Amino acid sequence: MKHGFNILLLLSFLAFYIPAAATTYYFSTSGSDLNNGLSSATAKKSIEAANELMVDGNTILFKRGDIWYLPQGTIKMDNRSNFTLDAYGNGKRPIIAGFALIDDTWTYEGKNIWSNPTGYGDALRVFVNNVSRISLNDKVNNNPVLADLNTTDEYFFDTATSKLYIQHTSAKTPPKNVIMLPAWPAPPLVSMLNTTNVTLRNIEFWGGGNVSTIRIYAPSSNILIDKCIITRSNLIGIFAVNLQQTMDVVENLVIQECIIDKAWTLAENNLKPSVILDGDGIAFAQGVKGCVVKNCKITNWGHDGISVLASTYTTGIYGVKYNKIEGNDISAGNSAYMHAFGVAGFKDMAMYNIFKRNYCHGFSSANTIGGNTNFVFSNIFADVTVSPLLQHSQAPHAINIATWTIKDKNGISGALESKNNWIVNNTIYNTDTYSFKFERSDADGDVTTLADNQIHNNLLLNWGMDTAFATDDPNSKPPLRLGIRILTNVGAGLTFFRNNNFWADWDTANTRRVALYRSSYYNATQLNNCAECGPGNVTGNTQLNPHLGKFYNLTSTSSALLRSGGYSYRPGIVAAGLPSAEFVDYYGKRWPDQGLSVGAMQY
Repeated sequence: MKHGFNILLLLSFLAFYIPAAATTYYFSTSGSDLNNGLSSATAKKSIEAANELMVDGNTILFKRGDIWYLPQGTIKMDNRSNFTLDAYGNGKRPIIAGFALIDDTWTYEGKNIWSNPTGYGDALRVFVNNVSRISLNDKVNNNPVLADLNTTDEYFFDTATSKLYIQHTSAKTPPKNVIMLPAWPAPPLVSMLNTTNVTLRNIEFWGGGNVSTIRIYAPSSNILIDKCIITRSNLIGIFAVNLQQTMDVVENLVIQECIIDKAWTLAENNLKPSVILDGDGIAFAQGVKGCVVKNCKITNWGHDGISVLASTYTTGIYGVKYNKIEGNDISAGNSAYMHAFGVAGFKDMAMYNIFKRNYCHGFSSANTIGGNTNFVFSNIFADVTVSPLLQHSQAPHAINIATWTIKDKNGISGALESKNNWIVNNTIYNTDTYSFKFERSDADGDVTTLADNQIHNNLLLNWGMDTAFATDDPNSKPPLRLGIRILTNVGAGLTFFRNNNFWADWDTANTRRVALYRSSYYNATQLNNCAECGPGNVTGNTQLNPHLGKFYNLTSTSSALLRSGGYSYRPGIVAAGLPSAEFVDYYGKRWPDQGLSVGAMQY
């Protein structure tokens, strides 16, 4: 079980093989493909020429401050290996944009509306002066007709004429700096398949395909995406996936110190009830092994910041295993609907993944923790507020432990499991509803797929901040103001809760109920050793004011029970498969064997 993580630790120091013939080539938008490209003074120009040189240990350098437009084009790295893309010069990162620059042939249509005959079949996204706009196809209380184009936060694309219409601030001067993500076709901006030993560094990637900006198909391995910006995507930023029912994997992909930002505006949340937000910042799916997402900023997506999922096939694939999500800043930004991260899979398909030291804040829907033997620790989950979009689930709790029965791509029914997971030493602060919710969503009588999850040493703070919205699935009534809710379709005595602390500033009574375990209410004292919880399964839980410091840290005023009275579980979590060296707090400090603090930071 530890073998996959050992590979991860080595990858940060891996020096890819560079043949003796390796050459460095320079590219600039002011260069020429007739040049030899061997110096900045003789730079080549086109992305097509650069793509041809992505072989044999070559390093391709793009000039900082330059931007290349590649509408409906793809940088094809399929069946290639041993090369690096990087930047040279001063200034901002070079930009490779899967957009069309719409800067000519504007026609004034009256009422400050301008049109452009783009020559494309459709528009997936439109930006004007670096600000995205909402399509009239999606905007609430509007129809996709020119008569409804009356504000500067929207656009209309007429598929019959290929014309783009935008509302401008001037009737005399045409708009400038308009870019459009065109369709169809809409391929990814970067494509990898059977790709190995590749580094992408210091590049900004815009837009690309209808599905993803960077697509990495299995088999591929040893790929580093470092200090890049992936932005203005239509759906997914980086998509690592095996689409076939084989054991192929994307392996040893490291995404570090990147900004993964969909670039979204508040206006784009004004959606018709039939339209939903979608798209993940980073998605690992079906066949991904030993990959890392570390120290990235991930924001503005419409589904998950990071998704780790194996739900396409019940058998015949590797799944998603031994991946590590560490030290990321994840938030919804302007998006009206987003989970910070989630992991789920059919039986034994999503296992041994680590989610640690992440700051997940300002999102709107619960993080689903499923799969088998995954490790979620030393994270901060803060400020979870209900989505204003009623077409989306109203689930503003921090963590959702649930299973579903669904059919795979072959029509075979299977359960997405959630068992043997360790959700320990996290700090959860300000959630509109629960800190934790447990549910067997389809209530089909299967009691084997949600069991034996370990919930220890978590700070559950300020839950129930806003319970005024209409429904709490699966009930038609508003949610209850509780730290933990376990629905009646979850088996009794199947979950371990030890040394968690409940506290809500809006009711400081230590006798206040904090949990609904199936059909019974409990305060923390009553919850400990409750009869239906199972012998010894639920112990040491408290209701104490944590007296936090400036950033969710315990202080000298905090109770000693919180500073050093946590449940000691290191032997158990290591025996379950977590490498001992991985077991650190939010700041990277080793968790002690005894005297653990409660929450994400060791006092």
